[in-house]
Amino acid sequence: MSSIISITQDQLAALSQRRHEPEWLRSLRLSHWQRFEQLPEPSTHDEEWRRNDLSQFDLASLTLATPEAMAVQRALPPEAQAAGVRFADLAEMVRTAPEALRPWLMSDGLKTTDRKWVALHSALWTHGTFLYVPPHVTVAVPLRMTCHLTQGGVAVFPHTCIVADRGSQVMLFETTTAATDRRSVVNTATELFIQEEAQVAYVNLQAWDGQVVSLTTQRAHIARGGQCTTLSVYLGGQTTKAYVETLLTGEGAVANLLGLHMGEGHQQVDLHTLQDHHAPRTTSDQVYKAVLGGSARSLYTGLIHIRKPAQKSNAYQLNKNLLLTNTAKADSIPKLEIEADDVRCTHGAAVGHIDAETEFYLMSRGLSRQEAGRLIIHGFFEQVLGRLQQPPPQGAADPPRNMAGTVQEEILEAIDRKIAAAL
Repeated sequence: MSSIISITQDQLAALSQRRHEPEWLRSLRLSHWQRFEQLPEPSTHDEEWRRNDLSQFDLASLTLATPEAMAVQRALPPEAQAAGVRFADLAEMVRTAPEALRPWLMSDGLKTTDRKWVALHSALWTHGTFLYVPPHVTVAVPLRMTCHLTQGGVAVFPHTCIVADRGSQVMLFETTTAATDRRSVVNTATELFIQEEAQVAYVNLQAWDGQVVSLTTQRAHIARGGQCTTLSVYLGGQTTKAYVETLLTGEGAVANLLGLHMGEGHQQVDLHTLQDHHAPRTTSDQVYKAVLGGSARSLYTGLIHIRKPAQKSNAYQLNKNLLLTNTAKADSIPKLEIEADDVRCTHGAAVGHIDAETEFYLMSRGLSRQEAGRLIIHGFFEQVLGRLQQPPPQGAADPPRNMAGTVQEEILEAIDRKIAAAL
């Protein structure tokens, strides 16, 4: 038994059997559990963990959550359902259509891992969503999913698997919230498979309450000519440790990794990003911005890896931090690992306070200090939010209305609530 969580391999096998899971899934869980037990526990001597309080991630005193601990709502338009789009509960898919899941669920990036927490998630996932878009199907409006944690003192392992088949287009907007009275740990993973010429936009608005500690892994695989835009918005939770990784495996693949974080009090977000170019003529563009008040902290580590076959690739990485107080802190560690000799890679990072002259100018026009700060923060985040777009339907005669506009508006409303508390 691991000291991290009070469960054994036999108990895991019994849990899988009670859920009537197929043998291949039970074997998959047990192999991940064995990998979890083999890997060393995180230590503050590790570069990856030395800035974290490991006691926050302890699960031994928590209860493994039941499906009732998290309320999940999904909305699938009738026309999308008629076109063959699947947007369903993962456990239900295991019961009703397990063979539709088998080619995708933890089939690649999460199949083997060197991270103990990812192996634990892969063994114990309890909640989840499966989204499949058939070849050449365009979902014209953003799909929505809300996840609300209703119990405290639990360890929760939600899993999302998104598959966009060849030439398809879809946007998924996921919101996560909580109303708990005790510390909980939410260990999530999201797999995205973007097949040839497909386009996916995935937005996660994280608004946990202050009792939640979050561990997040997001990994996208982009095939030839595919395009993927991810936007991660971290507003809630006590501590968030997130890994956002994109593997560009097909020629001409494009990835946009976008992120926003607004912290107050003693909140901490520790973000690790990976732009991993495996194929030629691939493009990745990563922009992550944080606004920090109180004694909040942002930790950012980003790696661009250009492998030898990925000639003529283009990668960009930017991390900017705006501090509202003298006690807030931001650390930025950009990295490059380039094996090819015909590529373009650039990166940048900056940390600073609100410009006093800009604030004075806005206040001289009649705005309060809080209103001026709100406008400055909106402008700071615009570089990220302005790039979120819903792909237009294929063959559309006229430019369609930007369906991502409503998503942007909801994110700004959530940010405004955070600004009111921070300023």
